[in-house]
Amino acid sequence: MVASNEYNTTNHCSTSALLRSIAPFSGRKETAVYAADVNTGVVICCKVFIDKLSRIQIFHNSVKLDLDGHATLQVRAFDSEENVFSSLVGLQFMWQLETNELPHQLAHAPLKDSPLSDCGGLCGDLDIQNYIHKGGFKRDVPFLQEVVVMEDAAHFINQEKPNEVSQHVYDFIKKF
Repeated sequence: MVASNEYNTTNHCSTSALLRSIAPFSGRKETAVYAADVNTGVVICCKVFIDKLSRIQIFHNSVKLDLDGHATLQVRAFDSEENVFSSLVGLQFMWQLETNELPHQLAHAPLKDSPLSDCGGLCGDLDIQNYIHKGGFKRDVPFLQEVVVMEDAAHFINQEKPNEVSQHVYDFIKKF
């Protein structure tokens, strides 16, 4: 998977990177999407298959990325008919900047010194249920102390269940 490589000469920084997937699988991709009926509580599961992507968009929310490690990226993929897909369990990437004979400015910021962090273990069950229950979350975040799964919540968990999220954050802070 490749993103076009661009350089902003005004800010002396790269605005894109060349990406390569390091996912431990290839070929057909399969995942599951869960949905709950808010009136009846019935949860349904839909399997999703992706065979071929025609293009991807990759976003990140950090000012600087660790050049030698993994980055948390939001990936949106499109098939040839422009149907949109996003990753429910995440996709790992290794990346590097290619100079293309431009004077790229690289700054190394170790992740331990950065203000970036994960979700602190608070995540919605409809987003990554399989990922959590199969041990992927604990494997990818080995020092995670606790995983809290809140039912009937998704991407905007802090807006959907503000009191519960605040209480879990408060309880975590009290430990120190």
